[in-house]
Amino acid sequence: MKRRSFLKNILSRLLKISAAIILVYPIISYLFYRKTRIRRVTFRLSECPGEISFKKEVYLIKKGNDLYALSAHCSHLGCIINFDQKTEKFHCPCHGSIFDIHGNRLAGPARRPLSRIPIEFDKDGNVLVKVRRTA
Repeated sequence: MKRRSFLKNILSRLLKISAAIILVYPIISYLFYRKTRIRRVTFRLSECPGEISFKKEVYLIKKGNDLYALSAHCSHLGCIINFDQKTEKFHCPCHGSIFDIHGNRLAGPARRPLSRIPIEFDKDGNVLVKVRRTA
């Protein structure tokens, strides 16, 4: 093998390897790196006048004897949903998904219900909600 062809062969392989690394590295880092943040949201029951309270991307719902929290992120693509008092339904402004008061999907492109978030009570009777978000 001549020296020129040997150097061309080595150089072309190095270029292919470096191109593969440049193209594959962002995909691998995206798939395997997820940072989870936990944010605490406190609802003071004295400040919650009605059945539904909204604070920091969380809906706290008091329906009869039930008390539960729903994520305000649409299960389709994560848009912040709005609550309609007249129909008692959640509406996604981005793609038109509709959810009932319990978070069940009624219409639209979303395939899953809204995420229920576990609640806790502190010593003063306030409701604590821990929201987990991946960044």
